[in-house]
Amino acid sequence: MLAAAGTAAGLTPVVPGSAFGYSRATFGYSRPSASPDGADPPPGHRWAPHFEDQFGTIDRSLWYRYHNTYGWANQTEDYLRPENLRADGTLRVFTEREHYRDKDFTSGFLSTARRGPQGSPEPARDTFFPRAGFFEMRGKVQHAQGMLHACWLRHRAGASIAEVDLMEVFHCAEPGNTRQTLHLDGSKNTFDVSTHIEEPDAEPDWHTWGVGIIPESDDVRFRFYTDGVLVGEHLATEPKFWHDFAQPDLWDLSINTHTGGPWVGHPDDPPGYSRYDGGFCLSGGEPPNCDSTGLRSPTFPVIYEVDYVRVWSLASG
Repeated sequence: MLAAAGTAAGLTPVVPGSAFGYSRATFGYSRPSASPDGADPPPGHRWAPHFEDQFGTIDRSLWYRYHNTYGWANQTEDYLRPENLRADGTLRVFTEREHYRDKDFTSGFLSTARRGPQGSPEPARDTFFPRAGFFEMRGKVQHAQGMLHACWLRHRAGASIAEVDLMEVFHCAEPGNTRQTLHLDGSKNTFDVSTHIEEPDAEPDWHTWGVGIIPESDDVRFRFYTDGVLVGEHLATEPKFWHDFAQPDLWDLSINTHTGGPWVGHPDDPPGYSRYDGGFCLSGGEPPNCDSTGLRSPTFPVIYEVDYVRVWSLASG
């Protein structure tokens, strides 16, 4: 639940003009020295700091730690557990090889909104963020067969209405890349852009991903950034996900790793091969001779790290 000042209850209020080193009026800001340069926002707009979490701990008044198999429809192989989420200045999502209930792997899923049955009580209440704004995260991903790291926005009426993928990793299909995708008004992959961030066999580094969501008359423009560079944009014309919902706060925020499924393959399969849907090569070639160039098998635990998430609202005037 958002406090009146525009921050989540329980978090330090954002001070306009000085919040987390950013200027209120523009994304031509100076960043803290630990972070890379950011991107300019879409021109002609003013932005107001709205929310940040630097994960000194997991604020359970804000975040749900899932304890279920949310994502099972995508043939995932993991059980999501609160114990796989830890924070001490950096959020770490651990994926473990361990048998739990009917799954052979466990992982973590953190979200500001409840979805699916929860196996343990969580005190958070659903928190949604402004429909128009700029969303950014800084993280470090692992490149490995069978691992899908993600940070994404989900429409308050559900992902089937609209989903904005701020960052996803599909290692075997796109080694060393991350992908940013829109699924809008029931249409999958309305838009996507894939960006190379690092060599997949190198030590992973920190990167930033951002998206601006800006209304333009009856339409909505999405602008995607990776490491401060505009990498793609899409104009959604007369979108129902926007006009059919009057709430000023439209998006929840999720951070997670899923294990297995047709998009990333099973962790125990040869790199580049997906056993799902009859078996096929993610990386090119034909089974059993899938191209494994630059691909890795996972070493457990696999740890996906997030330094911060930040949100700005589109300011009036």
